[in-house]
Amino acid sequence: MSLIEQVFPGYEALCRVIGYNFKNPILLLHAVTHASKEAGYNYERLEFLGDAVLEFIVSTVLFEKYGAYDEGKLTALRANIVREQNLAAWASQNKIGGYIVLGKGEENSGGRNKSSILCDVVESIIGAVYLDGGVAAALALVTAIMQYNAAMLLAENDPKTELQIELQKNACNTLSYEVYKSVGPPHDMTFFVNAKLNGAILASGKGKSKKQAEQCAAKKALRSLKEEQKRKTSQ
Repeated sequence: MSLIEQVFPGYEALCRVIGYNFKNPILLLHAVTHASKEAGYNYERLEFLGDAVLEFIVSTVLFEKYGAYDEGKLTALRANIVREQNLAAWASQNKIGGYIVLGKGEENSGGRNKSSILCDVVESIIGAVYLDGGVAAALALVTAIMQYNAAMLLAENDPKTELQIELQKNACNTLSYEVYKSVGPPHDMTFFVNAKLNGAILASGKGKSKKQAEQCAAKKALRSLKEEQKRKTSQ
């Protein structure tokens, strides 16, 4: 058994989970140690760094991947990726909670399964990986987290975002929405919207607001695209 395994049982297993081997293993020990342990060190400083590294990397990936998105869409997508629930979900899936070093009180209160602690530890691990291996190592870990959460992001009841991401696979595609009709009094209007791909109508939708109508049209367009993909696959 290595020296670090004697101090931190599970070190090697955790390295396999995150896909990175540390040159300075103590960084990982610090990254999973909660303040309640009163060990003379904890993950809070690494969490501070990791939070910034995470936002930087996610921002860079989204900026490069979604060239058609404006600042508002990029900001919303980044916020969804880095939010506590999604980071905690990745941690839970990979059983990160089992590696956290907790004090007795936090252990007894279920700290290993608290979303806030799991999220903090994910950020602190990212900070530790960045310090030990630089941007490239941190990028690999953050990319894995983003890929895991991709399905969750598309399940956030936002058909417009899902449609945009689907169509963005072809850089030549341009998606737009057009209100072609609105009916009713000003306080109770119904909007009718066309979702257009390169100027051609993909689908139409209606709603009590422009946003609702656009989401409806996007949902119908997605359904049509998926049905078309299934037909092509089965041929």
